[in-house]
Formats: sequence, structure tokens, C-alpha cells
Amino acid sequence: MSTASAPAIQGSAPAEAPARLRARSGVWVGRIPAILAAALLGFYLVAAFVPGLLAPHDAAEVNPNSILAAPSPAHPFGTDELGRDILSRIIHAAGNSLLLGFGAVAIALVGGTVLGLSAALGHRFTNAILMRFVDIGLAFPELLLALLVIAIAGAGPTNALLAIGIATIPTYARVIRAEALSVRRSTYVEAARALGQPEWKVLVRHVLPNALRPLIVIATIGVGTATLAGAGLSFIGLGVSPPTPEWGSMLATARSFLQQAWWYGAFPGLAITSLVVSTTVLGRALQARTEGRAA
Repeated sequence: MSTASAPAIQGSAPAEAPARLRARSGVWVGRIPAILAAALLGFYLVAAFVPGLLAPHDAAEVNPNSILAAPSPAHPFGTDELGRDILSRIIHAAGNSLLLGFGAVAIALVGGTVLGLSAALGHRFTNAILMRFVDIGLAFPELLLALLVIAIAGAGPTNALLAIGIATIPTYARVIRAEALSVRRSTYVEAARALGQPEWKVLVRHVLPNALRPLIVIATIGVGTATLAGAGLSFIGLGVSPPTPEWGSMLATARSFLQQAWWYGAFPGLAITSLVVSTTVLGRALQARTEGRAA
């Protein structure tokens, strides 16, 4: 009886090998979007810090002989109304556009963390007052709040960055408060208190790191949405203004030339879209990884 069953047992090993290979290949296939998104985001970061390494031409070089020239080997993305290379301007604009995105997210992270932790760990009266302000902020669209801040502080790239960051603080504050309250009631925090650790040590070593973990995902996605908001403000003349290259301001100028030069607005719009999509895909992949599931 054991002799008859031996071939079946021996034959099960080769049958399991293809299944393992398929499972591994499926995992790698599932990671391809995240890998491509990270590569694209890395490309934009290189363009932001060392644009001269990637740009084929000077972004400010005017060429009257190549005004609104169609895409060609010399100008892969064509030229604008002054004969400037659009590809070079998009690459140089990455720094200004990403500065709005990353700067606004940094402001929102710091402000949201301070506000959320103050509400979660403070007195009930403090929590109620702070959360009412957060609720008021969440009741309005972020771009509308940003416009309100700009109306008070004035237009310009620095004020646009501050406006987007301040308008996003309520979202981060709500998340950090909820996570801090959840972590505060966890067993390992209660155990740390029972062992006699001071409250500040419990906050720094246990509450803060675990409460901030979900913000990594939100901040990754937030870079794309903040960059989009910054491009929107530049589009209506409240952010980065020409001749400084920025994706939103390039789109605003391209409106007057859509019939003559479709490429003028298409490629800056594609840059904004690809950045938003890549940060969203990367954020979803990070969320799946933190939750221990496949992306």
C-alpha cells in the first residue's frame, strides 16, 4: 500500500514547482505598475534637481526661426510661440512644479501632525475646539481654501505653496488624530505606561511612529494632488508666472495656440497627468504593502 502511494507523493513535487513559479511571476507582474511609477517619479526628481542633465536645449533660448515648430528629431515635443524647446521647458519646469507639491505636503504633514496630536492627546475641551476648526476646513474644497489664503496673502509661488499646504492640513490632522487615538488605547502602549515609562517617552517611542505610518501613503498620493493644485493656481495666474517654466503656466499660455500647435498644451498636460497617476499608483502600492496584501 505504501509502495503504491509513493509515485503519487513523488509526483506531487514537480506539480508544485510550476504553481510556485506562477505565484512568483504573478507577484512580479503585480509590482510592475509600482515599479514604473517609481521610475517615472525618479525621472521627475532628477529633472527637478539637475535639469541640465536631461534637457536637450536651454529652456530660455529663443529661436525666431522655429516658432511653433511641430515635434521633430531636433525638438521631440515641438516649440512654443517664441521658438523655445518645449521638452526642455517641461524638464526645467519639473523643479518648480514639484516644489509646490513636496513643499505643500511638508507643510501639511507638520501642521496636521501638530494639530492632530494636540487634539488626540490633549484635554477633551481642546480636542473639541480643534476638531471643529478641522471640520470647518474639511467642509470646503482644498483649492477653494487655497484661493482664500492667496486672497489674504497675495499671489506668487511662495504664497501658492503656503496656500496649498495650509488648505491640506485638515485632512492630515483628521487622519493623525484618529490613528493617535487608536494607538493610545493599544495594549503595548498600556504596557509601556505600566512599566513606568514617562508620558513623553511613550509618545515618542510608541504613539508617534505608529500614528504617522498611514501618513506615508497619504503624503505620497498628496504630492501628485498638491502638484496638480499648484499647476491649477499657476494656470489662473496666482502661482508661478511666465517666463519661468511651470507646467500650469505653460498650459495657460498654450490655450491661445491650441489650433495652431496641439503639442504646446498636450505635453505639459501629459506631464501633470503622469505625475498624478504615478504618485497615486505608488501610494496604493505602499498601502497594500503596509496592509500585508498584494497591490
